[in-house]
Amino acid sequence: MTNPNPESGDVNQNERIEEGMQGADGSVDANGLAPDMNREEKLEELRQNLETTQEHSGQ
Repeated sequence: MTNPNPESGDVNQNERIEEGMQGADGSVDANGLAPDMNREEKLEELRQNLETTQEHSGQ
């Protein structure tokens, strides 16, 4: 079982993980996008996130 306190440093780096994130099915491309992803929508989302990041960093 994965160490519930990984900050303790006592983690087995060779442990096999049998479960993933909720909803993950493993069918993504090299960019981490699902095959049925609307790339234009994702690009717009990334642009909005970048604008927000730049606003908060004062750029």
